[in-house]
Amino acid sequence: MSSEKIENWLKNMAEENTVNNYLFEIESDLKKIQHSTDFSKNLRTHTALGNKIRYSIFKILEQKELCTCVLAKLFDIKEGTISHHLKILEQAGLIIGLKKGLYTVYYTKSNMIDALNA
Repeated sequence: MSSEKIENWLKNMAEENTVNNYLFEIESDLKKIQHSTDFSKNLRTHTALGNKIRYSIFKILEQKELCTCVLAKLFDIKEGTISHHLKILEQAGLIIGLKKGLYTVYYTKSNMIDALNA
């Protein structure tokens, strides 16, 4: 992008700053954002939910706790593929899997708290 375009934009915004100083300030703000403690966590969360299947899994788990075999049947894909999606959601801190006998049951954090209080 040309400096002239940025300069015109700054004038339109009534910004009393040079292009270089303005860009330096913005780059500094961006570095603060990218190095904040929440940035990596939020990035993992958004990345995990940025897939249609994972977002759908998360939304159905908000309604009811389910095991891998039910999710595989529901989405008509292999259990290994479902496990991969569940692992990504778990690593992002969106769901929790708890072993119940032969099965691992997956919960969102909110419905797990509800199940424990029931």
